Amino acid sequence: MTTEFEFDSYGATDIGKRRQFNEDRFAMKSQDGVWLVADGMGGHAGGDFASQAVIDDLKEFEGVLTLGDLETRFHDGLAEAHVRMLRVAKALKVDAMATTVVGLLIYQDEFATIWSGDSRLYQMRNGVLKPITRDHSEARELVDAGVLTPDEARTWHRRNVITRALGVYDHLSAETAYGEIKPGDVFLLCTDGLTEHNTDDDLAQILTEQKTAQDAVEAMIAQTLDRGAVDNVTAIVVRVLE
Repeated sequence: MTTEFEFDSYGATDIGKRRQFNEDRFAMKSQDGVWLVADGMGGHAGGDFASQAVIDDLKEFEGVLTLGDLETRFHDGLAEAHVRMLRVAKALKVDAMATTVVGLLIYQDEFATIWSGDSRLYQMRNGVLKPITRDHSEARELVDAGVLTPDEARTWHRRNVITRALGVYDHLSAETAYGEIKPGDVFLLCTDGLTEHNTDDDLAQILTEQKTAQDAVEAMIAQTLDRGAVDNVTAIVVRVLE
């Protein structure tokens, strides 16, 4: 065990209403304090392979002694998947074989998140939902520059154009953030298929109303499907038990 806490965690994915294939993948290693969501890009051949490569190349976490050790092993797995995507894409002569990724890593009372792209990690504490990650997207850059408001960005025609992902550039481009955890905290990892149809307030309401991780995930996906689900939708909820 890498953490002193116990967790109630649950993940699920759905193809959505319009896509022919589900290019999303997720993994949960609660005993190791590791959860991951990936959103593949490149169609059935490319996106499926890319997001699955991230799952397949996850390292073993036995014997981890620090959060930094956990982070290094996780990052090594991402790097191997990244190189494999580039190699296979070159061999098959395809342009798109890439994936976003967001991972939650918990060691004792600290957490790290490593992400690339617009899949997100949120943390809820005392009923307040806070995004921990910052989208690597054109829309987010324009919001930060004051060109678009957050509401305008939600409907901007290039809102789904991302600026980082695994499998795109020669070198792996990911970002890391850190924080502490307390009993009662709730984490949400999700792809943009969820946030496309749900505001942060929508997500906070579901996380507040639903008392188990499974109920929360199922409610989020059901609401997204009711609202049209133009993309694959994937979510993991991790509740830090009292």
